[in-house]
Amino acid sequence: GRMAYDVDIFTYHGFAFQLQGRLGDLERSENILEQMAEAVKNREVPLERLLSKSVMVVDEFQDVSQAEYEFIEAIAEMAGNIRIIVVGDDDQNIYEFRGASIKYMREFAERYDAKTYYLTANYRARRNLLMFSNRFLKDQITSARVKKDIDLVARQKKNGKIEIVHHYHDQLILPLLEHIRQIEPRGTTGVLTHSNEEAVLMTTLLKQEGLPARLIVHKEGFALRDVFEIRWFTYKVFAAIQDGSGLIAEEAWQQTKTSLATTFAQSTTLELVNRVVDHFEQVNPKKFKSNWLSYLGECRIEDYYSPENEIILVSTMHKAKGKEFDNVFLLLDHYPLTTEEKKRVLYVAITRAKKNLYIHTNSISFPRDGIENLEYREDQRAWPSPGTLVLQCGMEDVWLDYFKMQNVAGNVRGLQSGQELFRHAEDPALFLTSTGKHILKLSRAFSIKLQDYFDKQYQLEQIHAQYIVVWKDKETGKEVRVVLPEVRLCHTP
Repeated sequence: GRMAYDVDIFTYHGFAFQLQGRLGDLERSENILEQMAEAVKNREVPLERLLSKSVMVVDEFQDVSQAEYEFIEAIAEMAGNIRIIVVGDDDQNIYEFRGASIKYMREFAERYDAKTYYLTANYRARRNLLMFSNRFLKDQITSARVKKDIDLVARQKKNGKIEIVHHYHDQLILPLLEHIRQIEPRGTTGVLTHSNEEAVLMTTLLKQEGLPARLIVHKEGFALRDVFEIRWFTYKVFAAIQDGSGLIAEEAWQQTKTSLATTFAQSTTLELVNRVVDHFEQVNPKKFKSNWLSYLGECRIEDYYSPENEIILVSTMHKAKGKEFDNVFLLLDHYPLTTEEKKRVLYVAITRAKKNLYIHTNSISFPRDGIENLEYREDQRAWPSPGTLVLQCGMEDVWLDYFKMQNVAGNVRGLQSGQELFRHAEDPALFLTSTGKHILKLSRAFSIKLQDYFDKQYQLEQIHAQYIVVWKDKETGKEVRVVLPEVRLCHTP
């Protein structure tokens, strides 16, 4: 209703920049939360920006880091009578590597004498799937849980299907692929893996089998906002701004979208870029420069791909958080249950399933006794390794300084994502266009990795430019375009 017009929605960084009264730039303000926590404590920000807030709701509270928690504390002290509601699930804390900790859930409850409500009703999963995930938690999570001895309760009375296939050998990708072919799952389907490499290969093999598949994967080292097509769109739409407030005229926005589609018609990244642009458009009827920059600073590739009927979504378990599927296939090839966080990651993956759960593992013993409609079988076959391998390169896999060379920079300007590249006859780390223009050189470490595959009877089948991203050289301050390739190898008997 009308109350929605009085609600402001921010990320932590977005609210910090708003309090600071300036445009967000995450690259230059890595410590913005710490800075603003101190500024709030020292009353260095205008009081009205905080006193105008009567309620603060913090979502995904299990994922807060120390800097975010101290920022919340500073706001609570400054705002006085503000009501604070935090929502979180300690069993889904899977970002400890980013500094997230569930200890802040306990500290918050103790410090503010908070009243705790347990939302135990589960409307997502079939009854036996919830029994299975509850048992997994009790058997595996040994640290003190906030929800210890509190089970989720299924609102659905029907059972789904659970299949566990325990393999006695390595190579689980081909049997999982065969499982999908046999079942022909209906509705939304997710294939969840431990590593990016497994997700990339699984997607490739599904497509080779004629099955519609979409991949969610992102190599570390660059932000989505630095993908060249997004940079190009940003530059063009900002160049058309004539309003002092930074308002982007609707006509200019639409014209730039049309120009984007024409200029990058051959780019394999265009679909993703269109999703980024369209999502912003849907939630911002009026478009401002500041909002667009703030939006780009927070966007992640997984935000733009949702489960769709009859399309298999392939992702790492981490990136599947927040999504749900009718059918979930888990690929657990020697998955290490060595830490509480890794156990919680697997719990998150299990709970993505609404109706049916299929697990392929060669190392984990899952609970089976008392779980209804659970089928367990063992596979003692030694499956072959896939005949195809796909490697996606990140920033660390290419020689960055090579792109600073004037002739190379000029060659890259004529390239689009998806364009095929060819290996130099004499320099195995150098790749060219079909007309012989130098484009990229692999890093020494990746070249060694590639040679290891060649020694195992793999050969190069194809390489193409997957992403073109803008990289800022910290030494010179200059920005250059970097080509990140996807390498496909095939095994030769």
